Amino acid sequence: MAATTETQARCVTETVSALSPEEILALAGIFSALANIYPLSYMRPLSTEVAAAYFENVLASPTSKRLIVARASATDPAIVGTVTLSLAYQENAQHRADVVKLMVHPDYQRRGIGALLMAAMEDVARREGRTLLILDTATGGAAVSFYQRLGWHEVGSIPNYSRSPDGKKFQATHIFYKELSSAVAS
Repeated sequence: MAATTETQARCVTETVSALSPEEILALAGIFSALANIYPLSYMRPLSTEVAAAYFENVLASPTSKRLIVARASATDPAIVGTVTLSLAYQENAQHRADVVKLMVHPDYQRRGIGALLMAAMEDVARREGRTLLILDTATGGAAVSFYQRLGWHEVGSIPNYSRSPDGKKFQATHIFYKELSSAVAS
């Protein structure tokens, strides 16, 4: 993995169970900005209200979802990124979770924040007893190589998986998994 950037070294990650209305709006702003560039399961234009509702739903699901945020630094609480861990609820799947909506503010991209969030999410997964993680991402984007660099294993691609954000065509998705040791990183 690449050397730690100065921005990455300053960032602080935390699992949150509540956020202020201003913090939800900040996350919604990140989501809206990125959804207009990348396929994030929503159609364009993604309104701030719809994006905020996504985070409110995650926070309202404390038994099944964990929201991890990255703040700019210990002294600057501005949220610069997030990722959601969705715990499998099935009785025979208590070892598994889905990784959903890794998002980093455009001004903070390519500074190691995504990798920092993924490492924090993996620690949360281990604490929850989850040792198998699954995610999907649009085929052809930079995210495919990003997840490969972080040690994720590609299962394959599914054609015509979802509509593009503008709704004009279908796009493929890549499916990845990662097995975790049960030890929490320190």
